[in-house]
Amino acid sequence: MMSQEKSALILARLGGTPELPMPARSDVLTAGAAAALDFGAFMAAWLSGDMPQPPWLVLLYTAAMGMFLAWRHHFPLSVYALTLLLHLAFPAVALNYHAPLDPSLGATYLSMAQLYTPWVVLLVALTAVATDRPLPWSATAAAVGFGAWTGLTILNGLWDVPNVFLVQAAIFFSAWLVGIMAGRSGRRIQTLEKSQAEAQAAISREHALIASELHDIVSHAVTVMTLHAAGARRIIKGDPERAAQALTVIEATGTQAMDELRRMLEALRAGISPYPASSSLAGIDMAEPLLESLRGAGFEVEWRVEGTPQMLADSVNHTAYRVVQESLTNVAKHAGAGAHVEVFLHWQPGSLAMGIADDGGPGRRPEQEQQGFGLIGLRERVAIVGGSLVYGPTDSGFQVQVELPLGIAQPDHS
Repeated sequence: MMSQEKSALILARLGGTPELPMPARSDVLTAGAAAALDFGAFMAAWLSGDMPQPPWLVLLYTAAMGMFLAWRHHFPLSVYALTLLLHLAFPAVALNYHAPLDPSLGATYLSMAQLYTPWVVLLVALTAVATDRPLPWSATAAAVGFGAWTGLTILNGLWDVPNVFLVQAAIFFSAWLVGIMAGRSGRRIQTLEKSQAEAQAAISREHALIASELHDIVSHAVTVMTLHAAGARRIIKGDPERAAQALTVIEATGTQAMDELRRMLEALRAGISPYPASSSLAGIDMAEPLLESLRGAGFEVEWRVEGTPQMLADSVNHTAYRVVQESLTNVAKHAGAGAHVEVFLHWQPGSLAMGIADDGGPGRRPEQEQQGFGLIGLRERVAIVGGSLVYGPTDSGFQVQVELPLGIAQPDHS
């Protein structure tokens, strides 16, 4: 991912004006605390008479550094470079307000013991570099900071102070190491959060598919059973043989629905996917019983196929079956008895186009204009396999149009 520093540079070159990101509240509070600690350390030394600089100057200096520090996680390298320069430049600024020089040093600078240096702000900036930037960059930043401060130490004639270089090295290394550990911890947390989000999304998708399966199974079965039961009740006295046939359809439909529900529940109890091996999933070639169920309920159902049937991926084949099932279920619910229904399949190179349309029938019901959750779930199911679905009312009835990819690489005959 391109860093914000690089993005800002590119926008500047293109003549754009990048929007400065706002720091988080925690970044502002940390920057303020670091500047306050630096100023507090100066005031403690100033009150004891060890510091010649006026407090107002140090206050302005620490406030400016703290303000830049708030953006350390947005521009870690830039903020660190700026704080390091200000950190090293302050002795020169302090010369304008100098006390008598330390005669034992004979140096042009004040004794380092008499100079305020904003250590906390610098170390917090280095920690941000180690947290947010790769190891080579952060190690180089720490080495540059240590080298610059070491040069200033030698320039001020303090190179012979016992352990001064070890103390400085320990300070820079500690800040760098804290940043490395914080960065690793943050990345580990982000990885865990990403994994948790992906797992939750997978669970949500699984729940949606289960809900869609349950809807398809139960809605179709109950609709068919209700229609045949109503028909059997009307003709049981005048035509008991046809009534018996209707009861047979009810029994077969109920048995099939119970078998499918039992399969799903057993799979869920076992903690596995409720979708079995693809070979046992219903496909478009198994749609004939759906058509017969609707014909037995008094609808005229026409099945038309154009083109040469081709092999479908199992998930696409099952989706095509569910399209026919849900569409015919809606016809049974909303179209009037005796409605004419057409199920149309058009095999094309690389895709299957489907259409299910009814003319509303003589007893069309007003609720046909309503859109239920079944079609909404069906659109999601079709989208999962890379297809598209549109539906809506016609002049007299309702239609569903679907286009599905084959889902299987086809041989090149060119």
